[in-house]
Amino acid sequence: MKNISLISIVLLLLTGCFAAKDSVQIDTKPSTETLELPTANEGNNPPPILPKFINHPRPNIQVDLTDFLKTSGCQLKGSSDIEGCEGLRAKMGCDKFMQPDALWGAVTPTYPMVLCLVLPDARQYPKSEADAKALVLELIKDIEKEGYFTRSKGMFRHYTRYVILRDGQFQLVKNIDELQKIFAPIESTKEALSYALMATQFAAHYGQKIVPNYRYYTTTIEDTNVVVTEKGYDVLLYTYKKFGCGSHPTSTNLITVGVDGMISYPSQQLAYANPKEDNLCVD
Repeated sequence: MKNISLISIVLLLLTGCFAAKDSVQIDTKPSTETLELPTANEGNNPPPILPKFINHPRPNIQVDLTDFLKTSGCQLKGSSDIEGCEGLRAKMGCDKFMQPDALWGAVTPTYPMVLCLVLPDARQYPKSEADAKALVLELIKDIEKEGYFTRSKGMFRHYTRYVILRDGQFQLVKNIDELQKIFAPIESTKEALSYALMATQFAAHYGQKIVPNYRYYTTTIEDTNVVVTEKGYDVLLYTYKKFGCGSHPTSTNLITVGVDGMISYPSQQLAYANPKEDNLCVD
C-alpha cells in the first residue's frame, strides 16, 4: 500500500508541474522604447496618437515701407507685390520686388527693406535658344558666386536677395555675411526672430491645432518661440517640403542665432503631413 501511495504522490506532483508550466502567460506587448504613430484611418488600426499642442502668442511686429515707397516711387500692389520702379529694380539686378513678412520688422537699425527676386528663366533673351541658355547659366554662375538667401528648388529657378534704404541710399544685400554686418549685434528675442526669418528659408507658425486626418510624427507640436541662451537665442521655426514627389511634410527647425549674428542649425524634426499629398508631384 505504501508503494502505491508513493507512486500516486509522485504522479500528482508531476501533473501539477506540467499544469503550472502550461499556465505561464507570455507578455506580447511591443516595446515602448520606439514610438511609432499609426497612419490616420488605416484599416482597423486604433486611432492615431494625437500630439499635445503648445501655443505662443504672435509678437506684435510690423514692417513700415513708407519711406522706401516714397523714395523709390514704387507702389504696393495687393498684399505682396511691389511695382512701378523698373529703373531701381534693374539697377539692383532684380526682376521683381516683394513686400517682406511683417515679422521682419524688429531688426535694428530699422532700415526699410523689400525682397529682390532674381528670375533667370523669366528674363527676355535673344531669340537664339543656345544664346539664351548661355546667358542664363552665366547669370546663375554670378549669383552663386556672390551669394543669395534662398533658392527655389522648382523647375523655374529663382533666387532671393534684399534691397534696403540706408541713409537715403538703396543698397543690395546679397548674402548672410552682408546681413550680419548691417544688423548685428542681435539684442532682443524679437530681433532674433526677425533676423532668423531673414537669414533662412523657414517660417513662423502660430495658433496651430489638430487637423483631422493629418499624420503626426511627434507627440508635441509647439508654436514658433524664442529662448534666450548663454550665447544668443534659440528660435523654433517651420519649413514645408513643397517640391518633389511623394509625401510633403512640415518640419520643425531649431535655429541658433548668436549675438554676433552667426546662424547655425542644431536640429530638424518631422512634425506632420497631409496624407492627401502623399502622391503629389510638384516641379
